[in-house]
Amino acid sequence: MLDFLRRSASSWVIKILFGLLILSFGIWGIGDIFRGPGSADVVANVGDAKITVRDLGEAYRRDISQFERVFGDQLQKSEVLRRSILEQTLSRLISSYALEETARDLGLRVSKEILARTVHENPAFQDPQGRFERTRLENALFSSGLTEERYLRLLHDDLVRSQLADSIGAGARAPKALLDAFYRFRNERRSAETIVFKPALIAGGPDPTEAELKAFHEERANQFSSPEYRALSVARLSAKALAREMEVSEARLKEAYQTRIDEFRLPERREVVQVFSASEEGARKAYERTQAGEPIEKAAAEVKGAEMIRLGLMRKEDFPVPELAHAAFALGAGQVSQPLPSPLGWHLLKVERIEPPRDVPFAEAKDRLRASLAEETALDRAFDMVNQLEDRLAGGSSLEDTAKALALDLVTVAAVDAEGRDRQGKPVDPIAGSEEALRAAFELAAGQQSGVIEAGDGEFLVLRVDAVTPAALRPLAEVRDKVAAAWREERRRQEAQKLAEAALEKAKGGEGLAAIAAAHKLSVERIASVTRLGRSGAEVAPALVGALFQIKPGEAALAETPEGFVLARLTEVQPANPAADAQAAARMQANLSLGLANDLQVQYLNALRRDLGVSVNRQALDALLR
Repeated sequence: MLDFLRRSASSWVIKILFGLLILSFGIWGIGDIFRGPGSADVVANVGDAKITVRDLGEAYRRDISQFERVFGDQLQKSEVLRRSILEQTLSRLISSYALEETARDLGLRVSKEILARTVHENPAFQDPQGRFERTRLENALFSSGLTEERYLRLLHDDLVRSQLADSIGAGARAPKALLDAFYRFRNERRSAETIVFKPALIAGGPDPTEAELKAFHEERANQFSSPEYRALSVARLSAKALAREMEVSEARLKEAYQTRIDEFRLPERREVVQVFSASEEGARKAYERTQAGEPIEKAAAEVKGAEMIRLGLMRKEDFPVPELAHAAFALGAGQVSQPLPSPLGWHLLKVERIEPPRDVPFAEAKDRLRASLAEETALDRAFDMVNQLEDRLAGGSSLEDTAKALALDLVTVAAVDAEGRDRQGKPVDPIAGSEEALRAAFELAAGQQSGVIEAGDGEFLVLRVDAVTPAALRPLAEVRDKVAAAWREERRRQEAQKLAEAALEKAKGGEGLAAIAAAHKLSVERIASVTRLGRSGAEVAPALVGALFQIKPGEAALAETPEGFVLARLTEVQPANPAADAQAAARMQANLSLGLANDLQVQYLNALRRDLGVSVNRQALDALLR
């Protein structure tokens, strides 16, 4: 869960690095690090640092909770899976400790100001307007089983590791030979002529016999079966519902306003319109018209290839390109900028109105504060009620009695399938909104009850499976029309395939596609300039792309696509030239260089392990699985 808490705070290097760390047993090998009995409280030594059983146990429990969402009950049944997760967790901790030891030796530190700014700038803790909300932080901490102090320490260590990791691979650059080879492979283009044999064009044949229908119905049982349904009882605790009942005093509102005054200090905003042109010439013409007194709207309309876009009120940080932000905030009201370049094209900016920075007064902020404080109070209350809920259920209280005692909503679900829909195909509230609740509903046996499930957004659920209706093949009489339609569709597909395969043999024998198409009253279509990624003027099915890049000019191939069976003859190969598109080559250079930087990070971790020395107490490790 720490990954969730820092997902927007970490640099891209750390994100990539920790993705690699989980594979570190494969990178490092595991045999040579498991040696030495060690202390019973220490599970691993990384240089002078010690990973305690408690440290590993805490991280392991967090990882287990994540993997349970994927494996469900199978995780508890499989010691192999649990051992694999434990070893991955330990591997990640070893790597983290190695980085921390090295960072400490190098004297790397993170100030409290940077730590606070990182938390406040994390989108996971911000409202839709981008303002920090403490309740979101508290909710995430509760879900993670972390105290605020523990989270800040983990975040601090993460940022320290980031400082070190950012320096590894810095300046890595893919060599020209690699760039050229990769560019030519990725951007080579091929053209072809094609004929599509569409099943839908095959004339209808005889109707299926009763025996054929029956056999097809049984052969495609999954296609004609009703899904498994579950009947549920669901106890529901909602912090939002509690918040509507919370009273917040005027004194508390004023105190919160003073404490959170930074949230109500609005920066300067500017109402901006821009004229966008793909070319400098177009932007220059529009600019000259505005300087001659022509309104910017008219200038944009009369310059070919130019377009006016109203950006609305913008903060400086709202601009995606810093150069545009600086230009917009250097203009006076009513002024138009010179043509400005960006990676997208050329821009003219006009500031129509300036809204100066201001402090939102208490009277204006009061309603928002009241909602926020009520939500905070309700969330605290919800957490207390979750503890009471768990205690009552653990003490043997029924779901109905518990819901009544705590004034929870008790929802009866008559039928829900694995997609969260009822028999009419409509989403079932509140199950459909929570993957974890839906998973639990289909992992439990009839009569079994889940623990408390956090459904997100301050909502908690406990569900019981009251009945299970197994998936069943619908009687043929009930789905006869659907079975007959599917049978005819399959027959047409088979006929289309036979025609296409016969046409392929003719093409391989030297017959032209125009003659083949005429014989079948079809048309020849052309595909121009498709790459291995399927990029061309029109969408090309991946199967057809793959076929075109396996043959030589003049050769033919057959591919099955959603449209039908496509017979294609390769007509031209257009080699790619890196020198022809410097911008695309530069982007590829950056991606390749990033890959090389990642390789350097892995090598660096290997070196740290060798230099620091790593040993693991196998007995302590095994004890965590018991």
